Amino acid sequence: MTNPSYQNMLQQIIDDWIASAPQNETDDELGHALIALVQILCQLRHTPCPTPDEQERLFTLIIKRLSAARLGPKYSIPEAILRRLSEDPGDAVRYLSRHLATQSEQQSRRAQSPRPNSRNSITRLIEEILEGNIKLSAKMVGLALEESPEIKIIGDEYRHVSDASTLKVSNLPSRVSEARKRVSG
Repeated sequence: MTNPSYQNMLQQIIDDWIASAPQNETDDELGHALIALVQILCQLRHTPCPTPDEQERLFTLIIKRLSAARLGPKYSIPEAILRRLSEDPGDAVRYLSRHLATQSEQQSRRAQSPRPNSRNSITRLIEEILEGNIKLSAKMVGLALEESPEIKIIGDEYRHVSDASTLKVSNLPSRVSEARKRVSG
């Protein structure tokens, strides 16, 4: 477990770096700013603070060790960034940008894929009721749910008898509205 004061100091350093990092600059300038951040973080780990010559030697040693390390698939991206950072800082920034863009694209695709099991039994039953007549009000859908042998009313909740999924009566209008959108389109 890391010391909370160290974590706070680390977070403050990163926040300060983000605030002062070059904006709309070239990849090389961003790469060198990233090297400066890594150097600051290296200094933080080594107290007392080494002299500038020792800092440079220490940083070079750390980058060489990290870029040569084979940390496994979990750390392959940081490893590749550090390796590129030691060889060509601009390339490291471009690599990181491509990686983040790819991750974002993959996340977008995952978010757009249908989730068939995301609706519980009551929601599917509401959709079936609305397929018969899309214009039914939430109150009429509630009455249809009450008449269904699959639903019991316990207090202010509809409860499905087979899987015990529940829906509060007060949430029925929003659930009907969402189901109406799915059924109609």
